[in-house]
Amino acid sequence: MRKPWTGVCAATLMATALAVPAHAQELHSKIGYPDGILCIAPEGGSGANGVSITTVPCDPAYPSYFWYLQYVRMAVFQNPFAKEPLYWIRNSGTGKCLDLTDGRTADWTPLQQWDCTDTDGQLWAFSPMGAFNKIKNFRSRQCMDVRAGSGEVGAIIQNYRCANLPDGTENLAQLWAWGPH
Repeated sequence: MRKPWTGVCAATLMATALAVPAHAQELHSKIGYPDGILCIAPEGGSGANGVSITTVPCDPAYPSYFWYLQYVRMAVFQNPFAKEPLYWIRNSGTGKCLDLTDGRTADWTPLQQWDCTDTDGQLWAFSPMGAFNKIKNFRSRQCMDVRAGSGEVGAIIQNYRCANLPDGTENLAQLWAWGPH
C-alpha cells in the first residue's frame, strides 16, 4: 500500500493556472508543495541530460527550481471525444523537458530532464482535481507521482498509475500545482 502524504499535499497549482490555457507560454512557476517548503528540480541542480527529478527545498535563488509550460499540440488523450492541449514542462534553469527515463512507461519509472524532442514521453496534459491537477504523461497515460508519497528532500518524481488511495480518497502524491516565484 502506498503511503499518503502526511500533512503535506504533493504540489500546488494556483487557481489562476488551474484551467491551463490552450497556448500557455513562459508561465515560470515552481512545482512545489502548498506550504512552499519543497519543490521539484533536476537532482543537484544539474543541467545534464538524464538527471532524475527530485524534491528539493524551495529557493527562489535557483532557476532550476522553476518550470514553465510550452504548448506543443492538440491531441485526443483523456477524453475520447475531444482534443486537448499537450505541453512540454520545461525547466527554467536548464531549458530541458520533463521526460520519461528511456521512454519507459512502467510504474516507478523515474522522471528525468532531457533536451526537448518530438517524443510522446515528453508530452503532458493536466486534469483538474479541485484546487489541484493531476499531470499525466501522453505516452504512458500515467501520472506524475512522488515515490512512496514521501515528503522528504530527495524523493524521486516518477511515472505511476493514476489511482486513488484504498479508502477512495485522492492520492495526494499525484496532485500538483503551479506556484509563483
